[in-house]
Amino acid sequence: MDEPASITLSIERELKNAFLIGLSVNAICSYFELSREECYKVELVVMEALNNVIQHSEEPGGKRRVELTARLYSDRMVFEVSNWGTVDPSKGTLESSKGAPPAFDPGDIENLPEKGRGLYLIRSLMDEVKQNRSGEKSTLVLVKYIAKK
Repeated sequence: MDEPASITLSIERELKNAFLIGLSVNAICSYFELSREECYKVELVVMEALNNVIQHSEEPGGKRRVELTARLYSDRMVFEVSNWGTVDPSKGTLESSKGAPPAFDPGDIENLPEKGRGLYLIRSLMDEVKQNRSGEKSTLVLVKYIAKK
């Protein structure tokens, strides 16, 4: 097993800061020479996870940070999105996102739902998705395998 290179980025838990994480994820994907489309998909998933944490978690005690740890192996990228606190269960959970995407009429552009597809996208576009909890720290682990060239 190879020892990963890793980096941890921390931002204030505000949507205006999330793009900084997206830029970093895209650069990591480019390093692995993924196609532009694959880089976009991985960035999309990490940003969706990050936005979900920012919008739907509550952090008692005032810790208002979100962390992304990227672990880079020769055959995979592992992204860990962490926050401290609780997530409102009415907003959906990792377990509730299994199966088909939410139903909607793609031809009815005026009434497309704005919410409800994020967890489905995360599960669909990553190779592995897990959620870990330790005390007040909750971490969503996202794994993308890289084809050897």
